[in-house]
Amino acid sequence: MYNSYSEDSYISKINKNAGHFTEVDEFTVELLKQVKQLSGYFQGAYDITSMPLLKLWGLHGNKVNKIPSLTEIEASQQLVNYKNIQTEGNRVKIENGQEINTGSFLKAYAIDVVLKKLKNDGITDAMINAGGSTIFGLNDDEHPNWKVNVPDLTENTDLFQLKLKNNCFSTSARNTHSNIIEGKEFGHIINATTGSPSSNYQVGLLTDSCFLGDVLATGLFAIPSNHFLVTLHKIQQDFKMEGFLINEQGGIITSENFPVKIDRL
Repeated sequence: MYNSYSEDSYISKINKNAGHFTEVDEFTVELLKQVKQLSGYFQGAYDITSMPLLKLWGLHGNKVNKIPSLTEIEASQQLVNYKNIQTEGNRVKIENGQEINTGSFLKAYAIDVVLKKLKNDGITDAMINAGGSTIFGLNDDEHPNWKVNVPDLTENTDLFQLKLKNNCFSTSARNTHSNIIEGKEFGHIINATTGSPSSNYQVGLLTDSCFLGDVLATGLFAIPSNHFLVTLHKIQQDFKMEGFLINEQGGIITSENFPVKIDRL
């Protein structure tokens, strides 16, 4: 009912009715408000209305044969601005030509919903694994943690083993949905301020909420690697989280209290 890929979902109806208000449910409005609030950490680099740029770069199931020109990028950027998502009661409106993409947050929100139901049903020991990119470990005293092997996608091997204890590991990686144009690989996460795919390779975050982790992992992936720690420290003022980033050169940057020492290099 909510993802941007289903024809009859609320998000698809908003996209089809761009330029006009669309009647939705309270959940859709609240979800979009939360994403808009978190987007503010990234100064426009993370933007859920980046669909025109994704299509321009052939990153939405379409093929392109040449790297977009600056003119084409700037034209598509005119259609990208999450601040243009308007809500009035249970109605949502985006501007003409805009599209909302739920790929960076909806799956993780669903995990949080499932997790809440498990806890309400009295389940205290479980792992929820959504395709390896979002994993929550629910633990009790008898089983204190879940062990997860985190892959090193630049070396095609395991980077380290992580112990999850009532928290979520979210990762975004360049080679999971990349595209080759003119012999060069481009990742699937767009930096909307530049209009081009981010050159980073991998980001991993530990958070208490999978929804929070997936949104922030995507945002931290989108920004330049030299902004990673500054932005992460800013987010840590509001949320408990730790993380790492692997940049285009293969260098690893970690937050101060990340629970594993990553010493591949």
